[in-house]
This record gives sequence, C-alpha cells and structure tokens, in this order.
Amino acid sequence: MNFDEIEWKIAIRPEEYEDKGCVRAILKDDLYPSLEVQTVTPRFYYHKKYHPQDKYSQIILYTKESCKDESEYFKPFVLDCVNKFKEDLKLNTVDIISLIPNGNNKYYPNIISVAKIISTLLSKPVSVIFDREDTQKNFQRDRQNRYNNLHGKFKLKEVNVSGKTILIIDDIRTTGISILECARVLKENNALNIISFALGTNSSNEPKIKEVKG
Repeated sequence: MNFDEIEWKIAIRPEEYEDKGCVRAILKDDLYPSLEVQTVTPRFYYHKKYHPQDKYSQIILYTKESCKDESEYFKPFVLDCVNKFKEDLKLNTVDIISLIPNGNNKYYPNIISVAKIISTLLSKPVSVIFDREDTQKNFQRDRQNRYNNLHGKFKLKEVNVSGKTILIIDDIRTTGISILECARVLKENNALNIISFALGTNSSNEPKIKEVKG
C-alpha cells in the first residue's frame, strides 16, 4: 500500500477523538447528507497483527469468529463508557436499544449480552427492530463499496419508532456505513434521534505495534 492510499483511507473516516478514556465521533458522510449520528466506543480496535499486544482487540475478533459470548470481559469497559457519557449523549432519553444484525440477519451472542448489560444499566428495553437481507462479505474499509453492499438492505420490522430515541449497538465500527444506513431507515420512519455504541472502532492511523497496550 502506498502513501496516497493510506491518506485516502484516513480522509474518508469520521473525525474521532479520545474523550474520558473512550473514543467519540460524529458519523456523517456525503452519501447521507442529512444524517449525523453521535457515537461512542470504549476502545480502538486494532487489526490482527496487533493482537499479541492488545487483548481487547483479540477478544473482539475471537467472539466474531467463534460466536462465543465473552461479554463478562467487556462488561467493565461497557459500563464505564456508558456511565461516562450518560449525560453528554443523553442516554437516559433512549427509548429503545437495538442491534445491527450481521450479514446472515443474525446476532453474535456477545453483542446480545452487551445489549442486555446496557439495557439493565439504562433501564430500557432491547428490541430486535431490523431485518437485513443477505449481503456479501466485504472486508474493505472503502465506504463506497460498503454503501453499495448495504444500501437498502435493512428494513424496519413492525415497530413504532416515531418520536423515539434509538440506541444502536454494533461490535466493530469501521466506515460507519451500516450505522448510517440503519439511521436512514429509522429517520424515514420518524425516529427522533439515533445514538450509536460499538465495542471497538477501527483506526486507520494505527500506531507502531510496540505502542499498543492491551
């Protein structure tokens, strides 16, 4: 990969910044000109070559590949992050907590348990509100390819979201297209506000391996 390609990948990502020991961003994209989604995640997610140095990233990937529930490991990170941003993100105004289904229109057990942890903390219900058509596996961080793969693939179940604030939970946020696509569907059904939480967010500007601390 040459330098120009690296710069291009960084340029298409949302502006992320560390805040209170977590990672904050406002998701917006010219593919969704009328949308902005506040999002928070406990940690950056680093790619596989970093896993020997970063247990957090290693366990996220492990739970995706094995479909094993490791939510007890993530619980303190999740509770800490949600508690820190209850006020800033107005999480106490959330009406429904939902999850983004994977490409098979199913949910990883780990993320189901994380949603339940947040549900208990906020005293808000978890609801399965999306159906997702089968999508091709797409591991590229190119947002245009992600958009082409996901646009129109999410449908809202028979649930009333009008005037409500929805908290969407995902495992790893990369381009943010899946979150924005779900937000588009919710806004078309008159949702009042959408907030996003993910266990980790990819960093295009990864540090030297020796600087990653697990």
